[in-house]
Amino acid sequence: MVRERLYNRVVWHDIDILRSVSQWLMWATFILGILTASATAGRYFVDRRVNELKSAAASKQAAESDAARKAADGAMAEKLAMADTRVQEANDRAAAAAAAAEALRLALQPRAVRVRVDGLAQLLGGRPAAAYEIETVAGDAEARDLGLKISEGLRTAGWTNTAFASSQFPHKITGLEVSAPTKTPEVAALVDFLTTAGLSPRYKTASALPQVHILVGSRE
Repeated sequence: MVRERLYNRVVWHDIDILRSVSQWLMWATFILGILTASATAGRYFVDRRVNELKSAAASKQAAESDAARKAADGAMAEKLAMADTRVQEANDRAAAAAAAAEALRLALQPRAVRVRVDGLAQLLGGRPAAAYEIETVAGDAEARDLGLKISEGLRTAGWTNTAFASSQFPHKITGLEVSAPTKTPEVAALVDFLTTAGLSPRYKTASALPQVHILVGSRE
């Protein structure tokens, strides 16, 4: 205890020792200042690097999210396109089935049903009347009914029926044929009417004929 007091008294009163201690403290302060500045600079660069890494991570995450969103949008667009294609294909099949059903219905429907007597009479009623004859295939009731229906329309329009006969032919006669000495406007109107009715008539000019001749063959 006495030695410590003597030591403290000596150091505290020794100018050389105190100068040395002061120099050491000055260097310590200088070194601490350098360390503080270095630590501050190091912290700045570390913080900046942390921010750079955080920004890069955020950019990467955003890019991945955007890529995932685009991939999801692309997949959804592909699914919608496939769905639209399937719907269109289904609509096409339905339309084809409806067309086939309509074609079958018309094929099974008697042709006479397609002739509207009032429509034919109205079409030809204001035109010059003509004389006509109708010839149907013998033994074909469907062809005869069609011939009667056409004749009814023509007579209602004021045309004169000179003959209605059923004939035998050496070969098969199908469809509908209209022949006339000349294709007058009223004859052309008759052909157009039968065409619109879906009967697909054939027209033939025969100058030797005295009147319009309508040949009704079997269903094609």
